[in-house]
Amino acid sequence: MEERMDLRISYFPGKFIQGNSAIDELPGMIDLFGGRAFMLVTPSMVKMVKEHGYERYDYEEFTGACCWTAINGVIDRIRDKDYTVVVGIGGGRIVDTAKAVADKLDLHVILVPTVAASSAAYSACSVIYTEDNVEEGVYYEKHSPDVLLLDNSLIIGASTRHFVAGMGDALAVFYEGRACRHTGAANSLHGNQTFCALAMCDYCYETLLEYGYDARTAYDNKAITPAVERMIELNLLCAGIAFEGAGLAAAHAIHNGLTIMPEAREYLHGEIVAFGVQFELHLSGADPDEMEEVYSFCEEVGLPTTLADIGLGDLSDDDLDRIAQFGWDDPYMHHENPNITPHDIKMAVLAADAMGRERKGEDPEG
Repeated sequence: MEERMDLRISYFPGKFIQGNSAIDELPGMIDLFGGRAFMLVTPSMVKMVKEHGYERYDYEEFTGACCWTAINGVIDRIRDKDYTVVVGIGGGRIVDTAKAVADKLDLHVILVPTVAASSAAYSACSVIYTEDNVEEGVYYEKHSPDVLLLDNSLIIGASTRHFVAGMGDALAVFYEGRACRHTGAANSLHGNQTFCALAMCDYCYETLLEYGYDARTAYDNKAITPAVERMIELNLLCAGIAFEGAGLAAAHAIHNGLTIMPEAREYLHGEIVAFGVQFELHLSGADPDEMEEVYSFCEEVGLPTTLADIGLGDLSDDDLDRIAQFGWDDPYMHHENPNITPHDIKMAVLAADAMGRERKGEDPEG
């Protein structure tokens, strides 16, 4: 899409539904969009599908990466069928695959995320990986999902680690939105920032600090409290409004750089992005009080604060140079500051890690 910075652009799902047993609303939503559904389902949700009688719809267990081989395989299998809507029930790989398949076939799409680990289910884009799980690029759909359906009782079945990772992804929107505002960079829809998205960036940050720890504690005990429901909405809806309408910057760029290292690919997107926020603070010369607030929040809820926390405790100098160069090549990095150099990036990675290790009582020189 051509960038027009004279236009403010945001997308929104056609319908948002959240609550306990919200999955019961799925047949009505399918009927709303023609009634003939094909479902991509994560294996852990097959039992639920059968218990609710949803096996009356055609469905397929999906276990692969969100890669073009998998996407095109699904397209080939359903292209000649009379489907009106694609339903994705699962995590980020499934919802991104469902969005891309529906977009390519001009079908409606309903998404039922089963983890609150990112805002992938909100967005009008799919992150495409290679079959070896290395990020390859982003595919932009023509519109947002028709329905975003959040069932608290399904989502709370996922691990606390996934829930907290969603907080890490949401934490980034405040800082990345701020950076894009300062540099005038395009948002994720190739337009100017909307005031709504910028306000949502502020809301996400304030809500994380106020409710994050309480939500994590309740989630640990599988208790669906108002704080948990608020955080599920924040991770899956509010952070989506914020990142898509305000834009991405250094935290996601360094995520993409760090994941060139195979060891980092064992960690969740939001975990690596959380370290990316700390990196972004050092890169931009943030106020020490702000750094204290971010590091303290991450420590409190259990997000990474060091390279070792994301499997990269033994990086060589050459590894750091490669990560810095990859991050510099990422266009999101220059949303932070067009004058950033690979050396600046390397130094900020080291500084973020050193502060995290010092706060843990480790030797920052070690």
